[in-house]
Amino acid sequence: MELLHTIPFGFPDHTRTASRIWHEFLPQSTIIRIATGYITSDSLVELKGIAERNDNFSLELFIGMHYLDLFTRPQYDATVALSDFLTERHRGTVYLSPRARYHGKMYSFVSGGNCIAGFIGSSNLGSFLGTSKDLYETDCFFRGEDLGCSAVNNEISTVINRLGQPFSELPITMFDLRSDMLEGEYGVSRKSTNEIAGIFQSQTDIEFRLPLKTSPRSNLNVYFGAGRRTPRGMIQPRPWYEVEIIVPREITSLPHYPAGRQFNVVTDDGWEFTCSTNGENFKNFRSSANLKILGKWIKRSMENANALTIGNPITEETLNRFGKHYLLLTKTTIPNLWTLKMV
Repeated sequence: MELLHTIPFGFPDHTRTASRIWHEFLPQSTIIRIATGYITSDSLVELKGIAERNDNFSLELFIGMHYLDLFTRPQYDATVALSDFLTERHRGTVYLSPRARYHGKMYSFVSGGNCIAGFIGSSNLGSFLGTSKDLYETDCFFRGEDLGCSAVNNEISTVINRLGQPFSELPITMFDLRSDMLEGEYGVSRKSTNEIAGIFQSQTDIEFRLPLKTSPRSNLNVYFGAGRRTPRGMIQPRPWYEVEIIVPREITSLPHYPAGRQFNVVTDDGWEFTCSTNGENFKNFRSSANLKILGKWIKRSMENANALTIGNPITEETLNRFGKHYLLLTKTTIPNLWTLKMV
């Protein structure tokens, strides 16, 4: 048995992480079994992307909390997409718990009918799929020769058999209508209504309209790009919410454009985070702490407006449904602060 830490910072003796275990044993597995409590929409999109790009395994996924505690609409749409993909290709099943609220987190890797690795602890899917909000997690890891490995694998099967029912068999008509947008995201703060009003009243006449481009594999659609190949040959898709706005040179060359530096933005719905412009001719406009912050703000706004279904590409039709085609970046009189809205 070993201990895994999601973020090894501060624990030099514990360099093995849940993410490394995932990438090490996924290529060796014919079956992946997961029992977890809550899921996020982007974690399910990442999981579906991995399954689409790597056909060596089938998946049994048990989600223990959302049937009784309700899905948000994006979570539900992402679950539908994953469930349909697995069913159509005979590569596994998504299960829900209509009988009890299950909040455990267990993962096992099976090859040739034998468990070759497993771990149990605090890690949600996002902890090793790259979609978590920088939470520190700890898990117990077992190799195939450890009794704990088969115990974890058998326990997942027991939980599914006792509590699980296939997602496709459960009618779901009620949803959690809340939207967390950027709540709890590292590097993001929330402004009060009065603060938002004051900041937007300080706007100057210096503004830039950055087009929301619908390139099939870049800009807002980075997720559909080639992905990243891991050292063990697996293909890891780019995160669903990762975006990078490519700004035309005729805009980046204008006077007062914030070229080659970092600056803070406040959105019209009150989120503050740091952005930067870099690359050739400073064409890359992105969020600084990670590329998913700007992407979450843009894509979740589209999802909440029913203009975008999670996992689908953003097209001109998407923008037309959304009714907005640009980011409006406006300088304020407050040092190094700009406002950001979609228009």
